[in-house]
Amino acid sequence: MRGAAGCSFLFLLGHFSPWHSAAQHGVRALANPRCPNDGASRSAAVQKRVPVAGQGEKAVDESAHVSHGEEVKTGGSSAAEATVRLTTASTGVKAIYVISQQPHWDDHAEVQAFSCRLHENFSLELLKRAFINPCYLQAEQERRQSLGVDPETTALVLKDNVQLSEKGLGFTTSFLTDWCRASFPNLPIEGVESIVGHLSGSEVVAYVARNLGIEDLAMSAEFPVPDDVLYSTFMAVVGALQESSGAERTGFFLRDFLITQLIGKDLFDMWTVVNPMGLLVEELTKRNVSLPEPRLIRSAGASTVLPLYFVGLYSEKKLLAQGPGETLATAEEEAARVALRKLYGYTESHRPFDFSPSQQQEQPLFQSVSSS
Repeated sequence: MRGAAGCSFLFLLGHFSPWHSAAQHGVRALANPRCPNDGASRSAAVQKRVPVAGQGEKAVDESAHVSHGEEVKTGGSSAAEATVRLTTASTGVKAIYVISQQPHWDDHAEVQAFSCRLHENFSLELLKRAFINPCYLQAEQERRQSLGVDPETTALVLKDNVQLSEKGLGFTTSFLTDWCRASFPNLPIEGVESIVGHLSGSEVVAYVARNLGIEDLAMSAEFPVPDDVLYSTFMAVVGALQESSGAERTGFFLRDFLITQLIGKDLFDMWTVVNPMGLLVEELTKRNVSLPEPRLIRSAGASTVLPLYFVGLYSEKKLLAQGPGETLATAEEEAARVALRKLYGYTESHRPFDFSPSQQQEQPLFQSVSSS
């Protein structure tokens, strides 16, 4: 009975995995899906730094046998070598376990598994090309020349991802711009461009790419894979998805993994406004509303080293917004930012983003349920 109960419990755990439940609710989870097997003993190359006379410390590679290691980091290396760094509690020595050099590594199966994890229908040829960066091809060509290999007989027949990356970047920028204009119709073009620039920036895209496991499959000349290489690889994946499944599925992909990075993000963390009061005056003038009048609402500790002031902005005897600050100027500026957030519909309590599936996708499901 215990064995049967344990099996059924493990089945339930697998059935309610984060990827499964997230797919049911329309938005896919963002987490690195690679989980190395940590129960078996492994042979790995251990890199130590040992002191050398007159040369300081020098990196030395040794062969070691790592048993029951603890995972430290997962990533890709040069020549698309996905690696797992391990450490032992007894010695504290970091070991590098190169997955792609092991007998069980299958590049075709890894790329296909990546497509299945994302619940997307990629063309495998396009997806494989999306992971081939120009820096890898150049480094591989230089390595073959250094070995004296005839370049004509051993020429690389791989095609890089430059075209796919350019296509993915163009679609990403266009889709994010249209989404921002539809979600925040009152936001000026400068604010839309700032939000799009934040979502399509190197930092956010590299973060998403690492958590999707793109770093493990990216063919790069350096390890860890630089952010610019991860950026171009992610955009190439977007371009491959657009050519494989169309613009609609690609839009859902960007919605699930890029637009969700706006959750908990303040508008003025992405959009730098030097003079918020001047911008507020411009917006109110466009709407034929009287200019704001700042008034001190309340204060505390004015004679101490930590004073606090609350300034309210009034227009036509109505309170537009209020904000705190250590000085009157700071409180007035914060109140102007609060008023701008209200005008643009980007407040902390704004309506949640609609990430639910489209009605066209839900209709066949409802029909199948009703027919059964």
